[in-house]
Amino acid sequence: MSEMQIEQWPIARLTPYLGNPRKNDQAVPRMVEVLQQSGFHMPVLVIENGEVIDVHLRLKSSLAMN
Repeated sequence: MSEMQIEQWPIARLTPYLGNPRKNDQAVPRMVEVLQQSGFHMPVLVIENGEVIDVHLRLKSSLAMN
């Protein structure tokens, strides 16, 4: 098992996992609002090539804010 690394990447380096059903688009505006109000940056889990493996809502919300 490899060791987990924490790095800060630009959003443009991330790619959504094609197998994600993306059934939560209606939640994006609320997540954007929460992120803007809190000023908190939430992690997005990715594999080495930048493909998102978890928290797609956070990615979509971050992209909507930019």
